[in-house]
Amino acid sequence: MDANDIIPRFEFGFGLSYTTFAYSDLLISTSSDPSTAATVSFTITNTGSVDGTEIPQLYLTYPPRADEPKKVLREFEEVDIAQGQSVTVKMTLAQRDLRWVLFGFDKTKLMSGFVVFGTLTARAG
Repeated sequence: MDANDIIPRFEFGFGLSYTTFAYSDLLISTSSDPSTAATVSFTITNTGSVDGTEIPQLYLTYPPRADEPKKVLREFEEVDIAQGQSVTVKMTLAQRDLRWVLFGFDKTKLMSGFVVFGTLTARAG
């Protein structure tokens, strides 16, 4: 849908909520450990007047040459947040979540068969 600029009527995790949430403090940290190559953390505050449940989602945008969709869902969680309270959410990405295959590239010259050129963009919301 992103490739055709179609806006869905009901996005992932859509549901009736009687409260509102605010996101802040986005932080991305990296590691040399393949199972935890990057950790994305952020704070969600229930800014409404009642308790609620939020489903934060983490999307990655790969460089155009990766020939991937505009946004790729990599993680999501369900978080209960009391009225007026804040919760810090941490989502972990493995190296395999950050890679893509560059077809036509001589893979025999690559250590793992994957190559990354360019910058990834992370979106939480």
